[in-house]
Amino acid sequence: VSNNKISNYYTFINKGNQFTCAQAEVTKEAADWYAYFPGNEVDLTNQTGNLADVANKFAVAGKTAQTTTGENGLSITLKPKVAVLCVVAVDKNGILDIHVKTTADGKWVKGLTATKDAAEFTVSKSDTKTTLLHKEAGTVNAGEINYVVVPAGVKIEIYNGALLLNKTKDAGLTEGKYYTITSGPTKGKTNALINGQE
Repeated sequence: VSNNKISNYYTFINKGNQFTCAQAEVTKEAADWYAYFPGNEVDLTNQTGNLADVANKFAVAGKTAQTTTGENGLSITLKPKVAVLCVVAVDKNGILDIHVKTTADGKWVKGLTATKDAAEFTVSKSDTKTTLLHKEAGTVNAGEINYVVVPAGVKIEIYNGALLLNKTKDAGLTEGKYYTITSGPTKGKTNALINGQE
């Protein structure tokens, strides 16, 4: 949590019914307050693929409806700033190696950083490829779904290794939505061997 009168961030911790912070101080004059969850820095690399772990990366942000000193507490509605890919494995022997590139500059997504004095996050990027989810061959079952949190609202390309799985339109993915994609092509031709005959 921060406001437009200070340069730092306060960390609020949920202790049951509400978030509290012993270090937070009221402002001398009314201010706009901003909140970011799960923090002002969100690392999107090395995700587990488990649905239960999505909440730890599901970035949301919000602002107080009216300026306040914070003396009587803060009420901030948070809205999602990410989308979730539901990656369906099509090959039990295949590797899941999910990378995401922002097409505006061709850089790789590594996380999100709170935009100071705005209810937004900006995408933090790398010039070298970053891994959002990796699972070795033989550890993924065909039909298994892995969940990957990615930035919303920006045009991106989604890769499994060197294979381009999909790319978004200019508006990017919708905030808070889940999108199902496959880890590879589901159409094509191959030869089968039946009773020794091809």
